[in-house]
Amino acid sequence: MSDELRQLAHDYWQAYLDHEPTERHMLGDYSDVARFEHVSRDSEDRMIATLRDFADRADRLGEDGLDGQESLTRGVLASSARSRADYLEARLTELAADPIHGPQVTLGLVMGLLAVPDQAVADAMPAKVEAVGRFYGELAERVREGVARGWAGPEFAVRETISQIDGVLATAAADDPIVTSVSGCRRGRQTAGPSGSAMTTRFWS
Repeated sequence: MSDELRQLAHDYWQAYLDHEPTERHMLGDYSDVARFEHVSRDSEDRMIATLRDFADRADRLGEDGLDGQESLTRGVLASSARSRADYLEARLTELAADPIHGPQVTLGLVMGLLAVPDQAVADAMPAKVEAVGRFYGELAERVREGVARGWAGPEFAVRETISQIDGVLATAAADDPIVTSVSGCRRGRQTAGPSGSAMTTRFWS
């Protein structure tokens, strides 16, 4: 593979993982454990611009001198970058009320699946929980932006999502699957980390 194409593919993959730190963690890369996804409009706009730039770089690379496998790699990268940018530009984040696949349903499962192979990763996990709280704040702001321009989810989805969030808020810290997944990481440490109740407060406030 040409050096230019190899660098382009590397940069594209790293940009994707930077935007999706939870997937980075699930893939076994523990370099950014404390972070959680951003869903603000500014973050989305930056990612769209980044993806458009990758597609343009792939186009400028052209086909000259590339073998069949390299040509396929270049084409898939350009297509993937453009398709993802188009998807983000649809602003579907503003339709976040989802009682089936929304984060209020899936986060407990996802957090429980994140590997914690050593103490350094365990120490970073409480910061990830706090970042989830920031994520919810950004998500709520995106929903408000959508409503302001007449863009909202169906009533049943909104009502059920609110009901699910109310249920989470009514759950004791000791039983919260997100908090307990992190509390378990720190069990046995001599230096006490945030209590479950404190993490719950920061997560949902």
